[in-house]
Amino acid sequence: MFSFIKSITILPKSQIKYALIFILIIWIIGLFFSRFLQSVATISSCLLFIPSIINHTKNWKKYQTSLIGISFFIIVLVYFIPILYSQNQVSFWNIFKNKIPFLFLPMTILSIGYIEKKWTDLLTYLFIICCLLSSIWSYHQYLQNIDLYTNLYTHGQVLPTLIHHIPFAVLLSIGLLFSLFNMLKKISVKEKIVNTFFAIWLFYFIHVLSVRTGLILTYTGLILFIIILLLKLKNIVFTIGFTSIIMIISILAYKNITTIQHKINYTKYGLSLFKNGQDTLNQVSDSRRFLSDEIGIELIKQHPILGVGFGDLQDEMDTIYKQRYPLFQQDVYSPIHNQYLYTIAGSGLIMGILFIIALLLPLIQFVKWQKWQFSMLYCMLLLVMLWEAFLQNQIGTSIYLIIVILGVISTKEDA
Repeated sequence: MFSFIKSITILPKSQIKYALIFILIIWIIGLFFSRFLQSVATISSCLLFIPSIINHTKNWKKYQTSLIGISFFIIVLVYFIPILYSQNQVSFWNIFKNKIPFLFLPMTILSIGYIEKKWTDLLTYLFIICCLLSSIWSYHQYLQNIDLYTNLYTHGQVLPTLIHHIPFAVLLSIGLLFSLFNMLKKISVKEKIVNTFFAIWLFYFIHVLSVRTGLILTYTGLILFIIILLLKLKNIVFTIGFTSIIMIISILAYKNITTIQHKINYTKYGLSLFKNGQDTLNQVSDSRRFLSDEIGIELIKQHPILGVGFGDLQDEMDTIYKQRYPLFQQDVYSPIHNQYLYTIAGSGLIMGILFIIALLLPLIQFVKWQKWQFSMLYCMLLLVMLWEAFLQNQIGTSIYLIIVILGVISTKEDA
């Protein structure tokens, strides 16, 4: 594997595209099944920067003028500048290392242009199949002891999953939308039936898993999908029919799937405790989220210009936890979950606003290119950042980068 990484740096111009496709295959598989493969794919994608520079020097102009390139450069800048005043350098570099791909990837993906439809089909179907296999594994665990796992949902826990349940739910939502968009393409009846099966299964399992992030993203994606159906197909009857089916299935899911009923009840319970000031952070995970974001807002008020520095952010939060909640154990000191608040608290209001603008630039680019599928998926990622610091961990960063890369290299007709 490491000899493969080394060989990437001397690739000829004609092979860069195929190397990136192979890396994306490894990356997608790694998302679901292996952190090691994620790391290999991330490093390899960055190393493609070298032959891209050597063979495509003219693409410096593309890099400088592309909204994707500008966006990624700003993100790196926002996270790098606080090194000047972060005292905890070890923590800073642990945070910053996830942003390194943002510096190198734009040159690579802009240098290869579009890839053929057969390759984008391969990558999206691989993504869907990985969703299918990993969800079947979790569902099998559920069937082994339905009563046990159903009871866990009354305590805010979920089914066993191969990766953390929140990014897993995000992946399932994306896989569902890939299946729905495949059904709109000019494919055979057999493929349409297969994609219909994929979509129905993933929609069902997302409700069984009952992770709020997955449910919110799924229904947000479906609303956007219905809007696109109406605007692009201009078939009101079909759109109304599709919407009606979704509503009926959703009602049936709520009435018949016990796990989602327990999840909704537990969420109400957590909100009521937090609202009445009766929560204990050791018991209710939702309370940790609310409280961590409240502390994040307070840090922003205290350090509005430069922030506290990303390296010192958690240390500053821990100090507030100890002062205000001396009875809480340190293992419940939660980091800021909102990506936007996290960035503003760490870098200040000016840099934080630049960061938000940078995140909007790829969306503007996709809309400009009329790539509606990836415009919609990108909106879903921006939404999840409201309650998850999505770019602060390896898998969240990987999901974000893969969607952006696929959005750039797919043709307008395929997206």
